[in-house]
Amino acid sequence: MKVYSDLFSYLNGDIYQENNLKLSAKNRPILVIENENLSTHKILIKQNQSVYEVGFPYLQIADIEHHDKELMSPLLIEIEGKNYEFFISDEILDEGSIEDETVLQTWQEEQEGKFLDNSVALLMLVGTGCLGNQKLIKSNNLINLNLLSEYLEKFDVKSAILPLIIALEKHYQLSRKLRQITPKLRHQLRRKAELMSIGHIQEMDNYCLRDYIRRPGNTPEEKAGAKQELMGVQRYQDFNTLENRFLAYNIYGPEVK
Repeated sequence: MKVYSDLFSYLNGDIYQENNLKLSAKNRPILVIENENLSTHKILIKQNQSVYEVGFPYLQIADIEHHDKELMSPLLIEIEGKNYEFFISDEILDEGSIEDETVLQTWQEEQEGKFLDNSVALLMLVGTGCLGNQKLIKSNNLINLNLLSEYLEKFDVKSAILPLIIALEKHYQLSRKLRQITPKLRHQLRRKAELMSIGHIQEMDNYCLRDYIRRPGNTPEEKAGAKQELMGVQRYQDFNTLENRFLAYNIYGPEVK
């Protein structure tokens, strides 16, 4: 196995030789591995028969806290019965990956927000709002650019990203309907980025888009490679929702977890 810290080093044949292999995703590290198929690792982007580019790590709070709040995630690779451990670092942490508001607030205060990024999420929020606005969409499903500037001027980001529980209280007076909610607890579909067949992809987040852009090819079919797989958002059923936690708080008090 040959390890290159960045694409430039690979093109120039400068092998990266350090005992503690820490790689920065922004530099586009390259792994050259003969006679091994590592396409099952979602972070590795296959360029040809033996060359893999290391993509952006899907950072989770648990990984970061385990590494003294450094923005890195471990990558374990087994080659011919021998295990190799890499640490892949990134520059930002997507705020959307932090579902616990208390943890998010702690990170914002301790790190002064320098590692947190919500620009892509906000851009996607604005774009989704545009597509859902019937006044902006023409009959041919194109956006009416003449009305776009007016829409953007009136677009209230703060209202759009209100916590779900506040939005429900504001529009539906949720506190007065707790008795109606109790018999029918709601669930939420949690999002997780995974490799999947392009025919099954229904949603992509900013991590998936970053991964998509980096993959070689011009069309989705070319970027999907031999297995025709790309990163997409998979949803899982979860009853640990804000509504249910709010309900439990009102029933059992602040000690409930």
